[in-house]
Amino acid sequence: MQFNAEAVRERLVVIRKNKLFEAVIIGIILVSALVIGAKTYNFSLFSRETAGA
Repeated sequence: MQFNAEAVRERLVVIRKNKLFEAVIIGIILVSALVIGAKTYNFSLFSRETAGA
């Protein structure tokens, strides 16, 4: 089996230009940002226990 670098490059360019692939990658980035934000946010500000309610 011979490695054809040009064929691999062309295939990767096709994948990169695919709008579905682009949307999935952007979605993953946004979800990751929301998860990181939720993990680092101090939710105790809105807790009834700390608000005295």
